[in-house]
Amino acid sequence: MKWIILSIFLTFNSKCNMSYTTDDVLNELDSIFIASVNSLNLNKKKYDYTFFLNLEHGYSFNAASKIHLYGDSRNWAVVFETFTYQNRGGYFATELVYIGNCITPIIETFAEESTTSNMKVVIMVESSELERISVENSETVDPNAEYILVNGVKVSLKNSDVQGYEDLICYIHAMNPSLTWTTENEIRTQLPLDIPKLMEINQFHYISNYDSILPSKQELYKLISEILVQGKPSLWNPVQKPNNDSNNWESGFL
Repeated sequence: MKWIILSIFLTFNSKCNMSYTTDDVLNELDSIFIASVNSLNLNKKKYDYTFFLNLEHGYSFNAASKIHLYGDSRNWAVVFETFTYQNRGGYFATELVYIGNCITPIIETFAEESTTSNMKVVIMVESSELERISVENSETVDPNAEYILVNGVKVSLKNSDVQGYEDLICYIHAMNPSLTWTTENEIRTQLPLDIPKLMEINQFHYISNYDSILPSKQELYKLISEILVQGKPSLWNPVQKPNNDSNNWESGFL
């Protein structure tokens, strides 16, 4: 009983003595946003390549999106998750974009040169698998294809009536959304092991990055900053209607 009372006290006390403020959260979101849309990458002191949530990316068709929030008295993290068709790479992948004060950078090495970023890519459908279920030398799904492997799991294509890859990725997400998202363990590879998860946001109001409105001026990120600082998911009470459904945004057009 004493342990329970002490645990409750410590948890409450830690939320009352946060080492960061809403301004800290919003300033970091602004900084990453500016770096992600600036080709000169003014944030290079932190990452070689910087990313932010983008539902209108020309090189990847976005089928679904959501936001994860993590925080305690010392650390905070926002993780954007999108399920996408990478039209240049020819595969389906789930992308995780990390922003916070406790992020372990993603390191990639190519030709003996290492670069850092704040985005992790988890391939869900290999390019070879897409080729297997497609009409030769095209992005058209073979009507005789019986199934597709998504992260090693068979998803039936019988009577699906899907035609192109954009139809296919949306069909996969609609049929079995759990297959299209990463696991909690996969997300946490770039986070402190003991940081608590506060909530997931599956529906939210997205404002185009091309409108150049800083996150600190948007309702979505103001609410996120309050939830992180106060540790209260109940503060999620947006006025703006959700619009992050893929049908509302054009992507993968390049």
